[in-house]
Amino acid sequence: MTDPLQGASAALQGIQKLQNTPPAQEVSKGPGTTEGPSFKEVMDQKAGKVDPAQNDVKIQAQEPLPATQKSESAQRLDKFVRGVFKDEDRINNMMQKCTDGKVLKQEELLQLQALIYSYGQKIDLASKVVDKATGGVKQIMNTQV
Repeated sequence: MTDPLQGASAALQGIQKLQNTPPAQEVSKGPGTTEGPSFKEVMDQKAGKVDPAQNDVKIQAQEPLPATQKSESAQRLDKFVRGVFKDEDRINNMMQKCTDGKVLKQEELLQLQALIYSYGQKIDLASKVVDKATGGVKQIMNTQV
């Protein structure tokens, strides 16, 4: 498996080679392609090399969705993250009581123990999800086109 930075530098070199090709050379378009700006034109425009007013194609900016139209999965993720932060605050408050010298009852100690266990499980789950997502991104970045 290659390092993502090596893959990125190889991609940059490929783009630079494409930019150095003479403009008279035209690539034939395969079936199913649509008329529009080439990949190079879009990349140049994103990099600020081309003035968008010079192109015939108008790129429409999409407005972000309002908070009320978030997808169900986004709402669940938001709720999960808020729950983790809420648990962290509760643990910090209880630990602060302990460091201040307050003697906690058995119920409070059990509650703290259960809260820490639950918090650990949530953090473990979140780290596994992030690990899987990064693995997927690495795999996509290493896919040769």
